[in-house]
Amino acid sequence: IEYTNKTKTIRTKLLDLESELQSILVHRTEEIRGITLAMLSRHHVLLLGPPGTAKTKMVSQFSKGCGLTFYRRLLNQFTTPDEVFGPVDLKAYKDEGVYRRILKGKAADTQMVYLDEVFKAGPTILNTLLGLMEEREYDNDGTVVETPLQTLVGTSNELPNNEDNLGAFYDRFMLRYVTPYLEDEADFRAMLRGSNTKVTPTLTQEELTWAQDEIASMDISQAT
Repeated sequence: IEYTNKTKTIRTKLLDLESELQSILVHRTEEIRGITLAMLSRHHVLLLGPPGTAKTKMVSQFSKGCGLTFYRRLLNQFTTPDEVFGPVDLKAYKDEGVYRRILKGKAADTQMVYLDEVFKAGPTILNTLLGLMEEREYDNDGTVVETPLQTLVGTSNELPNNEDNLGAFYDRFMLRYVTPYLEDEADFRAMLRGSNTKVTPTLTQEELTWAQDEIASMDISQAT
């Protein structure tokens, strides 16, 4: 890989962001690096672990460090498509008979999506998420909308079982990490001290897009 000045600058910024996050989030080095890799390769991440292990903090602060829009939602079996993808445009439905959603600020209008308890959503939401994750597209009543999604991070405290028929959805998460509780009391106190710390935006959108394009064009057969 040829390291140009621009490559070195972006690499330095990403390493600085990782270091800043690691100073706030104790023993989350692998997960932070995984989110970095997912963002650069435009893949998705699954974080497995109980509540209270700083998963939300990690993802939200990473998105801030990259200057990305951020959407978060806790899912359950009663979560509706309106909550995740936006309400129906009632005026359009009344005037034109078109059943489309207002996507602004929701999952299909956000660069970094964080879904807690991701396997507990109903089949309608999960099936729509499959297309969003794979194609970066959303079918809004027959109109295919290209979404700005960079990466989706799902969290859960348990894996789906075979009866749930979630194999295809689970496979969309290329990177998977376990985030256990901190066992050492000193580590826990250190994380609490950093709980109100906010990271500084590091990358511009242009830099992130450039890095993603560079990685997508790499010939991995020549990598050593």
